[in-house]
Amino acid sequence: FAHWPPWKIIENDRIDGIDARIVRALAKRVDVAVDFYVCPWPRCIDMLKNGEVDLITSFGKNQNRQKFTYYLGPAYRQDDLTFWVNKDSSIQIEAYEDLENMKIGAIKGSIYFNRFDADETLKKSLVDQEYQMFLMLKNNRIDAFIGYDTVINYQLLIKGFNKQFRNISYRAPGKGSY
Repeated sequence: FAHWPPWKIIENDRIDGIDARIVRALAKRVDVAVDFYVCPWPRCIDMLKNGEVDLITSFGKNQNRQKFTYYLGPAYRQDDLTFWVNKDSSIQIEAYEDLENMKIGAIKGSIYFNRFDADETLKKSLVDQEYQMFLMLKNNRIDAFIGYDTVINYQLLIKGFNKQFRNISYRAPGKGSY
């Protein structure tokens, strides 16, 4: 369980969020005990891969992950992927090629869409939490960041950045499912 509000919320020693509530409700229904293990996202993925944990929620599907993961379905949520820039920025992203000379924030261990994930020519600044991308963008250390709409909108509101950034018109192909 890695902090990813509103889906996964870790505050002090309290585990909450939409995913935690769903897991607890399902566990109660089938009379199974659940222990949440808190870890950074890349470590959570490694633990699933190595059989050290049984379940990860909000875990996007791709071919590599399907080699070691059985996905339950259907997904209960699909979310748009968007790019965000400073509100007063003149940056326009109208096509994928516009990302070419930009520094782009993204979350370590996350998947977004195939072309972006595989593109080693892009200058990606990988961080552990969305909040780090907000600070990097605010301080002009990156030009833009990518994120799932629900997660980014929620966190921008909670962290007080909702008036400092704007999402741009280019929409990443496909949707993130969880």
